[in-house]
Amino acid sequence: MKPISVILLLVIFFSGASIGLFVGQKTAPKPQQMNCVPASHDDLDSFYTKTLEATGEQRQLLAPIEKEYLIEKQTYIDQMAAANHKLADILEQKGYEDPEVAGVVMEIHRAMGSLQHLTLQHLARVKSVLTPEQAERLKDHVVMRLRQNP
Repeated sequence: MKPISVILLLVIFFSGASIGLFVGQKTAPKPQQMNCVPASHDDLDSFYTKTLEATGEQRQLLAPIEKEYLIEKQTYIDQMAAANHKLADILEQKGYEDPEVAGVVMEIHRAMGSLQHLTLQHLARVKSVLTPEQAERLKDHVVMRLRQNP
């Protein structure tokens, strides 16, 4: 292949790559558009009041459900944090290939799975307080949030 052909091929390749990167950066979701932060108490109250249009009676029934969920949720968050610290210690002292790494990663996965299971049970309890229309809005919101936060 002639040198000019190689140079032309490289220019085309890098131009395409640059355009792809530029378009990707402009079209990718921005971090502030991704809502990965758990809802605060005020956000949750607003969601129940404004989005689901929960009645005062429903909000009273939901309050202990939310309180219990937050307590149980914190247990799994604490388990994940402890396992992450343990993993950091192992990596620091023994490296990535240490056999203990796999066990600690499984601890993290178990806690994450348990938290997700707890959350789904919680949503079922919340749904039991709602009307069918409110339950549908809740489901739509949960599906949207799951798709927003892969």
